[in-house]
Amino acid sequence: MKTQKIKSVNGITLIALVVTIVVLLILAGVSISVLFGDNGIIQKAKDAQNKANESAQKDMEQINGLENWLNEKTVGSLTPWSGEIADSFSSGNGTEEDPYTIETAEQLAFFASQVNAGETFEGKFISIIKSINLGNKEFTPIGVGPTGETPDEWDWSVGYFNGTLDGKGNVITGIKITQPTMHGVGLIGCLQEKGIVKNLNIYEGTIIGNTRVGGIAGASIGKIINCTNKATIIAQDNENTNSGIVVGGIVGLINKGSLDNCKNYGNVTAKDDALKTGKGKSAGGIVGQAYASMGEDITISNCTNSGTIIAVYQQVGGIVGCSARKEGSTNKVTIINCNNSGKVSTGDSEKLASTVGAGGIIGVANTETIIDNCTNSGNITAIRQKAGGIVGSQESGKGEIKNCTNNGYITTANDGIGGIIGYISSQIDIDDCTNNGNLMAPKGMMGGIVGRQDAGKIKNCTNNGEIRAIGSGAGGISGYKVDGTIEKCINNGKIEVETQRAGGIVGQQKAGEINNCTNKGEIISNAKGGRGISGGIVGGQIGGSINSVYNSGLVKTKNYSDDTIDALGGIVGVQQNTSIISKAYNKGKLDGGDSIGGIVGHKNLSSTVENSYYYAPSNTELKGIGSETDTKTEIVKVEDVTGKAERTEKDISSLEDFLNQEM
Repeated sequence: MKTQKIKSVNGITLIALVVTIVVLLILAGVSISVLFGDNGIIQKAKDAQNKANESAQKDMEQINGLENWLNEKTVGSLTPWSGEIADSFSSGNGTEEDPYTIETAEQLAFFASQVNAGETFEGKFISIIKSINLGNKEFTPIGVGPTGETPDEWDWSVGYFNGTLDGKGNVITGIKITQPTMHGVGLIGCLQEKGIVKNLNIYEGTIIGNTRVGGIAGASIGKIINCTNKATIIAQDNENTNSGIVVGGIVGLINKGSLDNCKNYGNVTAKDDALKTGKGKSAGGIVGQAYASMGEDITISNCTNSGTIIAVYQQVGGIVGCSARKEGSTNKVTIINCNNSGKVSTGDSEKLASTVGAGGIIGVANTETIIDNCTNSGNITAIRQKAGGIVGSQESGKGEIKNCTNNGYITTANDGIGGIIGYISSQIDIDDCTNNGNLMAPKGMMGGIVGRQDAGKIKNCTNNGEIRAIGSGAGGISGYKVDGTIEKCINNGKIEVETQRAGGIVGQQKAGEINNCTNKGEIISNAKGGRGISGGIVGGQIGGSINSVYNSGLVKTKNYSDDTIDALGGIVGVQQNTSIISKAYNKGKLDGGDSIGGIVGHKNLSSTVENSYYYAPSNTELKGIGSETDTKTEIVKVEDVTGKAERTEKDISSLEDFLNQEM
């Protein structure tokens, strides 16, 4: 195997050598120009790296990162903008080989004036070759967005940029844009479909607009690549009904095109200060709203957010506030390889939204949305409801969430919390996702993967987080399962409710299927002010089927009242209607409860249990079914029936072993 050319015989990489030399030179007081010039150390390191083989690409990215870090260190020494506008670019003729160049704030202002006068720069190339300090003076965006009260009055046909802007890794600091009545506000107001912005970093400042507000662009149908924002971004509401909405750290609104390898560190807020009428929505760390309305899919890839993101009303996400598409469109939104570590929350708006949603990656998905290989480690808070570690709520359209992980703490002041998604109301597939974060809410509908599931399929998912509901309905995978399928899922986390319906997989099941699932976590129903109901797999089963499941976790109720009968089951707490349990095994300890069963705590005669077993020594009094009610709701004596809910002394260690056994 050949060694990489960038390594010396002693194994010291070029990166380590460059970093060491640069740090020593800085300490020695060497001029920054020696580092950045055409013949400087950084450039020579790049030239050497370009000659290395393709496997060294990662090291090149580290060199670029070092250059950007050094650029930031020079921000304090940059000459602030005079407020004047230059007469021309520094040099160049606008071709790719000889681009127009910008090296002062005055030349950046000239560029903006040209775009705002109608020059789109289509097919032209512009490069920012030095870092720029705008001095916190009011700057007019490069492409002024439209004004007007309604979208029908907005004219996007003028004042947009349609060329290629390359920041060359340089920094723009001291940016101040205050346009509270304008739609489409950012360093660039509107980026058209042939427009490209790349390698540009906004270091410090504040950008305020009405709607479609972003650090790099207010609105975009082009491409944004390798850009960073550290400025504060605000969508400010006013008496206009379309205000205080659609704001992102990088771009406010994207209708088509893509974003790749972008980072936001700045705080992003959609406000609702004026009338408390439900403004202040669609805020994202990278994109405010991804609205697929122009015949093409939208892709957001390799992006990260660590800023605090707030939508006072609804629809807030660490990466995207919300996704949507034009009626009749078949285009989708894809979010891949993205990470959020920033705090995400809805505020204290007095108006309750119908689609509240706060998510670590996206707040609300209103169209087909694919989320792949994304991670959230930020804390998620929804003042009302519908919060998820990856998605707050899937309101419409099909979609996929796969290979995603949540490590953040999630809470609401109401209900509908999921470690991966808070609420599913349309067809969506969730595959190979893991929740490690803890969840808490004063009500219920809380699940390690989904809070409420009305449809869709969840498979190969794992919950390791602790879930605590003051209300009822909490499960290791789904809190409240109206319909849909759950299969091959595992819960390892502790599930605790203060009232009733705690389950290792589902808190309450109304319909649909649960197949091949395992619970290893502790399940507790405290039964304060109600009837304690706990099950190793499902707390309360009103309908649907449970097949091929295994519980080894402790199942417990704490009865605080003599007026209620608590039900505790190794598989299901209470089983009702025509629901079915088949091929289930319980070896978990059962503690408490008035009606306690190795398989079911309490069931009615119309429900079915078959081919199910519970592990218990022969000298115990535990029955397979604690109690049973006939159609007149009278409790009748229950005897274990061979092959239905039978005691066994076979201590089976896993679901796989159970399914392979002949009982």
